[in-house]
Amino acid sequence: MGDFKDQEYFSINKLIFLVSKNWFWFLISLCLFFVISLLINRYSQEVYTNNTTLHIASEDNMYNPISQALGQSNSSFSYTNFTDEILFISSYPIIYSTVESLNFDIEYFIKGKLKTVETYNWKPITFVPNNLSEHYGLELTVEILNKKEFRLYNYEVDDNIFSFGDVIELGEGSFSILLSENYIQLNEDRPIIVVKWLGLHNATKKYKNKLEIDRLLKDASIIDVSISGENLDKETAFLNELSEIYINENLKLKNQATENTIEFIDNQLKETRDSLSAIESELLIFKKNNSLKSFDADAERFYDEISEFQKQKSKLLIEQKYFSYLKTYLDQNLNYNDLVIPSFYGINNDALNNLTSSLVEIQLERNSVDPKVNSINPLKQGLSDKINQLKRGIYESIETQKAVNLLVLEDIENRISLSESLLKNLPSLERELVNIERQYKLSESIYLFLMEKESEAGILGAGNVSDVRILEPAIVQKSNLVSPNSRQNYLIALLIGLIFPFIVLTIIDLLNNNVLSLKDVTNITSIPFIGLIGKKFSGFDLVVFEKPKSKLAETFRNVRSNIEFLIKKSDKGKSILITSSVSGEGKTFCAKNFAALYSMAGKKTVIIGADLRKPKMYLSFNHDNNKGLSNYLSGNAEISEILTPTKIDNLYFIPSGPIPPNPAELLESKEMILLIEELKLTFDYVLIDTPPICLVSDALILMDKVDLNIYVVRQNYTKKDFLNYVDDLYINKKIKNLSILLNDADFSIGYGYSYGYGRYNYSSYGKGYYDDHL
Repeated sequence: MGDFKDQEYFSINKLIFLVSKNWFWFLISLCLFFVISLLINRYSQEVYTNNTTLHIASEDNMYNPISQALGQSNSSFSYTNFTDEILFISSYPIIYSTVESLNFDIEYFIKGKLKTVETYNWKPITFVPNNLSEHYGLELTVEILNKKEFRLYNYEVDDNIFSFGDVIELGEGSFSILLSENYIQLNEDRPIIVVKWLGLHNATKKYKNKLEIDRLLKDASIIDVSISGENLDKETAFLNELSEIYINENLKLKNQATENTIEFIDNQLKETRDSLSAIESELLIFKKNNSLKSFDADAERFYDEISEFQKQKSKLLIEQKYFSYLKTYLDQNLNYNDLVIPSFYGINNDALNNLTSSLVEIQLERNSVDPKVNSINPLKQGLSDKINQLKRGIYESIETQKAVNLLVLEDIENRISLSESLLKNLPSLERELVNIERQYKLSESIYLFLMEKESEAGILGAGNVSDVRILEPAIVQKSNLVSPNSRQNYLIALLIGLIFPFIVLTIIDLLNNNVLSLKDVTNITSIPFIGLIGKKFSGFDLVVFEKPKSKLAETFRNVRSNIEFLIKKSDKGKSILITSSVSGEGKTFCAKNFAALYSMAGKKTVIIGADLRKPKMYLSFNHDNNKGLSNYLSGNAEISEILTPTKIDNLYFIPSGPIPPNPAELLESKEMILLIEELKLTFDYVLIDTPPICLVSDALILMDKVDLNIYVVRQNYTKKDFLNYVDDLYINKKIKNLSILLNDADFSIGYGYSYGYGRYNYSSYGKGYYDDHL
């Protein structure tokens, strides 16, 4: 049995064969897909992409001349993380503000004959929704009838003709449609406008998904913001508005930190101012009542020491107040956008500054997430975990710093106590004056410190500029057409036009169980191959006799030559049995033509119609079937009575005779064996046409009694399963002297016929030979 693994389904030869044989289908496929790509390029909606570039000042390249003049560092909160910037500019609140500012929650389309196109700059009508929150995705088709009325197509609205400005009820909400001032009716056409109301949240999600942001270069402080859409003017306007809102938000955040600092300092100033006023009044009253204007030298010295200690104490007390504020703020708030950074308050604690700055950054990133996203969302939950971790770090830093400050305050208090103990040696009035002056100086130093910080914060706030600037705005002229890509579509059409029919034909070929070529025969069976018989194009049965110079007749002659190599030489005649798998494979046709060919070569030949079940050979010889082989085998006729000459010299035939009830028993009888042997003594060649081997066992009975068995396989007709069956019989030696003949072979396809049958040189037969093609 042949090995299927040897079959070359995807060989180059088969590919060439497949294309050449089915070139017409490839041409139709190419034309079809080319027309499809042409229609796509012509009628599909054009999609454009546009972009804007933004420069973001990083911590390394920021320079604020005001802060430098004040001796301040840029340790305040700044956006230097580009990942955060990308998240911030694409955040839900920023895009929501942009969509709301441009009214992009309402879309207008002009309906044409072939396609509907969105309109942006020219809007003939204005849709005004009112409490339509339950109708997100509402779509209305509006036909303008005149300057007063319009027709409304929507299954949710009963009356379909309204006047412009009418309030149209829809569920619990309503809407109205106004005629725009720039509407001009041309040529009495009635434009049809499709209105889609997305709602702000749906529109925000739409643009959030369309927006693409990336850093231009790894080392550059520039990000590229791009968007694709069908309406170029609309997408360009969105990019520019988004950039402006982003810049304003950036500046707003910077100013917010300053405003929060000033507000905090103002609250502290009110408390300090009241305390300072009370002490100042007490000091004036004391001096007035006691006529004491100055200290002596010792009192002055003690007073200076205590004043210095009080300044240090005042600074520490301010820090302690901030730490208390910060802890209370973190305990009572869930959003930390307006948190006062320690550096704004003059606290130089790098760890605490970094922690609070990081807390504000993460809070901003968390705010950029869609507010409708559930809190258990992994992204939102991760950011919340980071915030909680930073809060714990801030709490620890506060407690540590407060503990350190308490130790320093305790030391300062001890020094003040020491100085005050020395003051006891002074007169009581001077001691009391020193105490009042000390309290006054303490309050005054705190007040001046707060005034200084408030002034600095105000100056820095006035000089605040956004860290972001537009490097290259979005303009219509620099946009690119993304879709349809005509060249790409034509190329795809070319590839699909070639691949599609190839795949279909290959699948059909793989699923086809018929014998398609000589390769199938040689791959499936180990039975010797005897040759090829070409296709029959005419109505002649005896082609070798009627058209002896045709291509078909030549193939019979080639096979006849091969037969001589398979039959041993003998003093008696040679017997050849011809069979096939099923009816219709051409075994009778081949048997008759081989018989005619031998007789034309001067060989005395007889052909026996041994198909007793479905006889038809007699028709080719214009003879009746009243008496034949069945009569002889049943003992009702002699050989001389059934042996019939034909119009071809040296050719005789024995018809099948009437159909018997027991054909297998008759063919198996000794009379059949004696008939063959007797005919071999008289004739050079005895050819036997039998029933199909895969339908009945008649042929198997006779195969051991002849010199050569020829099994006829018809191209694109015989099933491969039949070949496997016959090959099993051959391998198991149930059939001897068996050869395969491929009938109805199409030499024009040129694939699988590498045994010298693909080309023939018929020039030796003279002019006019090819005119006789069959």
